[in-house]
Amino acid sequence: MALAVDAPEGGRPVSELRLALEADRDDHAARYELAQRLLVSGEQADAIDELLLIVRRDKAWSDGAARLLLLKVFDALGSGHELTKKGRRRLSNFLNI
Repeated sequence: MALAVDAPEGGRPVSELRLALEADRDDHAARYELAQRLLVSGEQADAIDELLLIVRRDKAWSDGAARLLLLKVFDALGSGHELTKKGRRRLSNFLNI
């Protein structure tokens, strides 16, 4: 199931985003764009992991954009979905650090 997200038009392909992250693991903009692309292609688990990594490293990055997108993903998946349950626990841990 692909989620409706606002992936930037004309954005970089997933392969290019992964290369950018190999060069700079702290490129949160590339990681966020990668998460958006993964969501569009139905790879929710991988997208959630990328977004959680941003939150863990910099909670306030881009006014909390990663956290806000995570909440949208969890809402779309539903509270009973296993990815939502695990993701919310991890998010809570990162926010309470």
